[in-house]
Amino acid sequence: MNISGVEFISVTEASEILDCSKTTIRRWIEEGKLSSLKNGDNWIGSHHRIPKTEIDEILQEFFV
Repeated sequence: MNISGVEFISVTEASEILDCSKTTIRRWIEEGKLSSLKNGDNWIGSHHRIPKTEIDEILQEFFV
């Protein structure tokens, strides 16, 4: 997903890139450690979309 030139990825994609669980990614969102857009909020559920730049920053900070 790309909005105004910013690439967003799913919780699943973020967890695969960072090699952690989807639960961890969701917890980081709830704790404010990761920002996200919430896509949908209905009886089916909602999905968070995370700016790819935030994942890249985590990779730079912890894995370089």
